[in-house]
Amino acid sequence: MAHGSYTKASKKQAEIGAVKRRVFRASLCIALYIPLCSALTAVICGAVLRMLNRAYASLGADSELRFYPHNAIWFILGALIGGCVAFLTCSRVYRYFLGPPPSVFVPEYEIASWPLPAALRTLYLAASIGLCLIALANLRKHAVLTASEIIDQRATALLPSHYPYADIARIAMSRCFIPASKYRRAAISNTRSLFVWFRDGRRWSLKDSGLSGGDEKQGADYLARRCGLVVEYPDTALDVPRMKEIRQREWTAFAFATLFLLLVMAATHARKRHFGVGGN
Repeated sequence: MAHGSYTKASKKQAEIGAVKRRVFRASLCIALYIPLCSALTAVICGAVLRMLNRAYASLGADSELRFYPHNAIWFILGALIGGCVAFLTCSRVYRYFLGPPPSVFVPEYEIASWPLPAALRTLYLAASIGLCLIALANLRKHAVLTASEIIDQRATALLPSHYPYADIARIAMSRCFIPASKYRRAAISNTRSLFVWFRDGRRWSLKDSGLSGGDEKQGADYLARRCGLVVEYPDTALDVPRMKEIRQREWTAFAFATLFLLLVMAATHARKRHFGVGGN
């Protein structure tokens, strides 16, 4: 009788150990799945979005030069969308690697097999939809230099803006102020960018349009020939803000970073409560 009880207990411990190993392998697989899914989606979505952007721009008027968004934006959007997709699907993938429920109670398996909390699922779904809408809006984004005007299609504009060459008053290749970001400090650009001013006071530039220059000097020389103007190379940088504006931008960035951190903390706390982590 004692021997049978010992054998049953040994089998139970062996099964518990096997289940724990399954949970560990599933955790390792899901740790690899999330970055791989994000990277694969980034490559595929980035390439498709870039191709569609070029195709859309080619449907417009005949042009001498075309300017597009920087290639990195498509892969960044693809990576963000892929991250949302990975987190939305990771629970199902996790349960697949976990396998069928064991015949004994194993806390690690029970915690690992619980689904993603509804609040987090809604958050990831809303984020993925929003990112897809941003990507679709940016598909139209481009600018062309035709024989008579600049045509600039912004992402948020319903119709493109037209800037006739006859209205151009000044063309310059100038350095400009680059605001601070998460990865770099505010500074003056090392390279010069194309800026165009019109007689009514408006200004157009690839910087304002959020486009990649390619060869901006070629664009400046092309416009100068069309308009009969000389390209200027000023020594002073453009768009350098006053100290008050810099402080306002810093406080705005701090506010957004704090809000993002609070959202992440709230989502983590909700996940812990749902999974029972840290509970008594």
